[in-house]
Amino acid sequence: MPNTFPNSTSPDPATMASAASAAERLDHDAGYRGEEAYTAGDETKLRDRQPKGDHNRRLALGLELEEFAAIAGVTPGELRDYEHTWPDHDFNLEVARRVGAALERLEANPPPSQKVDNGPTA
Repeated sequence: MPNTFPNSTSPDPATMASAASAAERLDHDAGYRGEEAYTAGDETKLRDRQPKGDHNRRLALGLELEEFAAIAGVTPGELRDYEHTWPDHDFNLEVARRVGAALERLEANPPPSQKVDNGPTA
């Protein structure tokens, strides 16, 4: 099949290798920080997040909206919009990624403000 894009060229192998190396470095750095590393194929995983559930997880950690937004690296407005997303509505995938990563980090090492009490372990 002929090339239908005028003046298009094949990608430069050195550029492709550099981009792959950068992506691997970002994934490694995210793993080091305890964040989930998402790839383009994981967009479905991000879209399956439950903003209301993430809201409840934040509350269980005993964190106010502004405090958690700072930890997650989003603005309070972005977090508010994300947490108030109705089921089956679109939300900002980057905010979802950051919120999910922050929740995972905090739940692995809960802050003293965590309010969840699972009762006695008898």
